[in-house]
Amino acid sequence: MPRALVLGPAVLLAHGAPVDLGGTRPRAVFAALAERAGTPVPATDLIAHVWGQDPPRTVANQLQIAVHRVRAALGADGHRLLRLEPGGYVLEVGESDLGDFRRLTAEGERAARAGNWPAARTAFHTAAALWRGPVAGLEEERLAGIERRMIADLVTGDPLAVLGHADTVTEVTPPHERLWYLYILALALSGDEKGAERAHARIRRELADTLGLDPGRDLRDLAGHLARRDPAAALAPITGWVTGGGPARPRPMELPAEIRDFVGRGEEHAHARALLTPGAVVAIVGLGGVGKTALASRVARDAGEDFPDGCLFIDLRGVDETPREPHAVLGTFLRSLGIPDDVVPDDRDARLALYRTLTAERRLLVVLDNAYDAAQVRDLLPAGDGCAVIVTARTALPGLDASRVPLSSLPAGDAVELLRRLTGAGDDTPDVHRLAELAGRLPLALRIVGARVARRRDLGFARMVARLTDEHARLDQLAEGDRMVRSCVEIGYRRLSGEAAAALRAVVWLPVAEFTLEVLAGFTTVNSARVREIIEELADAQLLVLTRDTGDSLAAYVAHDLVRLCIRDIDEDEETRNLTLARGYRVLLTKAVRAANDLPFTQFPVLDPEPAVAVADPQAWFAAHRELLVAAPGAAQAIGEVDTAWRIGVSTVAHLDHTSRWDELDVIASVLETAVANLPPLGRAMTWHIRAKCLRESGRYRDAIRHMRLARVEYRRVGDALREASGLFELAVVTRHANQRSLAVAATDRALTLLSGIETAGRSAGVLGWVHLVRANTLDPAPEMLDQAERALTCFESAGDPAGVANAHGVLGVVLQRRGEFDRAFRHLEHAAHAHRAIGEVNGAIFALYMAADVHISAGAYDRAAYLVAEVIAEAERLQMRELHARAVRSMAVIRRLQGDLDGALEIAYTALAMVGELDVPTVKANVLRTLAQVAADRGDHDLRRRAAREGLALVPDDHPFAATFHALMAIDEADAG
Repeated sequence: MPRALVLGPAVLLAHGAPVDLGGTRPRAVFAALAERAGTPVPATDLIAHVWGQDPPRTVANQLQIAVHRVRAALGADGHRLLRLEPGGYVLEVGESDLGDFRRLTAEGERAARAGNWPAARTAFHTAAALWRGPVAGLEEERLAGIERRMIADLVTGDPLAVLGHADTVTEVTPPHERLWYLYILALALSGDEKGAERAHARIRRELADTLGLDPGRDLRDLAGHLARRDPAAALAPITGWVTGGGPARPRPMELPAEIRDFVGRGEEHAHARALLTPGAVVAIVGLGGVGKTALASRVARDAGEDFPDGCLFIDLRGVDETPREPHAVLGTFLRSLGIPDDVVPDDRDARLALYRTLTAERRLLVVLDNAYDAAQVRDLLPAGDGCAVIVTARTALPGLDASRVPLSSLPAGDAVELLRRLTGAGDDTPDVHRLAELAGRLPLALRIVGARVARRRDLGFARMVARLTDEHARLDQLAEGDRMVRSCVEIGYRRLSGEAAAALRAVVWLPVAEFTLEVLAGFTTVNSARVREIIEELADAQLLVLTRDTGDSLAAYVAHDLVRLCIRDIDEDEETRNLTLARGYRVLLTKAVRAANDLPFTQFPVLDPEPAVAVADPQAWFAAHRELLVAAPGAAQAIGEVDTAWRIGVSTVAHLDHTSRWDELDVIASVLETAVANLPPLGRAMTWHIRAKCLRESGRYRDAIRHMRLARVEYRRVGDALREASGLFELAVVTRHANQRSLAVAATDRALTLLSGIETAGRSAGVLGWVHLVRANTLDPAPEMLDQAERALTCFESAGDPAGVANAHGVLGVVLQRRGEFDRAFRHLEHAAHAHRAIGEVNGAIFALYMAADVHISAGAYDRAAYLVAEVIAEAERLQMRELHARAVRSMAVIRRLQGDLDGALEIAYTALAMVGELDVPTVKANVLRTLAQVAADRGDHDLRRRAAREGLALVPDDHPFAATFHALMAIDEADAG
């Protein structure tokens, strides 16, 4: 049977002598068939191998002619030895040098795994000698044979034999890192240390110049061995290149150099690393300049041991006007995987098939940086289950099956640390923190300002802060050379649809960064069905980030501060912008009025509801939009929407009042006051009413009374009896706090008169309930208080005001306790606790339990009281209700005293005293001192009794109820003396 030689120019041997194949093309057809002897080779493969990608029209005839000549050369058995089967042409030859090479290579590997390196060396030398020159398509195997021969020479102690391959090592393109490793090691082992250092420097330059890469891990490790003058240690890894099985293959390591001063990202790094298992695709997505490439490179380095066949890296230039074509990238990858230039297929499908073939059985990591979209990435995914991919992109890459790791600005501490490292700052000053915030904690921006401060010591943090504080100039300051924060945002913005771009231009002018899907809908003119698509487009572009996923219209989004600045800088159409904002604020007002009127709290009647769909959960709606509603009056007023401004502010009061957000209520009052002269009477009245609430809460009762009287004048001017009654209720609360009880009673009398003239149902019934409740807290004796509290409860139940119901039960419990009806008192207070919890008022519920415990103390049920007080102490500590916590601890001291445990009572009283020492509440401290003095009296500790009584007496006015107790405790001395 004939023999084929293909490890060089193709030769057919018959009876040991060459046979003329009859020309170049028959010889090429023979070579292609001989390389795959015994298996069918499709005609299309033969044509591609011989004629390339642009064959002539007569190629079928020419192939037949070439096949005929090969058959003729094979002799009488030509049609049997070269036959056409369903899968293609099959050539049968007895032996080939390629088969011998592969057999000898396998023998050498077996010998090496058995530890018989001399036998392995012989086999590898014999195999390598079969090559008569490079062969297209077999170059990787030729280099692998040379590599094995060099390894065997080094392991068996013959480095000089390796040096004979110098020309092969230095001429291979692209550079073959393992061959260079062996050559450099041979130089070192032969005693030429300087030559080894020069060779290592040369390969570093060649890798940088030809591929833009740093040396891989093996060459880096070798440099360490050389520096330690221990080249023998570098022999250990190379045996594994053979005994690990299979021919040696190029091991690319193409990651860019590690970034200087990498800071933070521990959580994201751990998340990405956990996801990066064989077969995974991990997408790191985020705004431009957020540090995606740096994190991807770091994760890839950390995962290197899991992917022993190396790492491919490429910048897909997704932010350029012309991103890289996947076809070109595949060519780059194939060259990195050892395919010579002239063998890389031009045909797209052939190139893709070869890439998938090469990656099918490898454990390779592929890093695709700066992807444009999923389509660009899809063809670059390796085929093997042992491979993994990291993609970075400024979009969420919809359509790509990947696990996503979102990347946002650095945490404050990490941002400050990065600035300190970049500038060498030793002190953690407020200016450094401020500068980090002004740079949006965006790594790119931080590096720009950090480099500028480090370069110009005269600039300093304070001056840099001053420059960035000016929003109009900030983006200009956050630019240096080709690094510009502005471009990071503009690229994504320019790719948006017209509707999404318009929506983004609207929301970046909102006075707060966070807004809901519902708000976005109000500030756009698109069909409501398109709003969710628009928000998804903006989120996919990383121009908005989801901060609260409720699955409905209350889902919240936020735009990065620098995104807001960039889009504002782009949007120069002020007239259109103001029209859009005005329309949006009016939509917000409509919903706010409706939500406010749907709230189950009635003490502050708001505006009449405008036509709108009822709000399913008004409390949740206000909670989701609170920050915007507080800031909206000022923003709306700034664009001339004065009427909209005061109405939004007024609509928000009931929610803020109920949730005790007095600082935010003060913001609204301050804004409305600046335009009060331009408001209608009702707007002025409600502005003064809001201000009075804020003044009352801050303890400025005289000013609060004055503002409430101003409000009442305006309410009377518009003839609004319900709101005037509500104002009188507020006036009664303020005057009662100011200890002007007669004025409080007079205010409630007038309110009751006003309400008698209107139908008391719904909200008006609720206002009536609050008037009765404040009257109950003002009147004396207990029977009148009880009557008013019961009337209040009836009104609240009629109005559907759960807050009022809870408060009425609480007052009834206190009144009944004073009357000695302890069981009824406890039931009302228990009901109050449940009612408070039902509306989310945990603080109110705990306080009701505290009062219920006091009822048990009054009734002598000390064990029950101790159980409740322990619960109040635990809850108050958890919720950091410091005053109630201290009061409950004092109550426990009272219980221990009444149970006769005076030592325990004394210890607990001292604990309570230490707690109130941190509070600025004189009456609470006085109450603790009263208990301490009583415990001291029971123990006969007269010095402690006198000290506690004197200190407590100094904390309260003479007409305070505690004063009488302190005087009585002091009088014990006089009684003893008498």
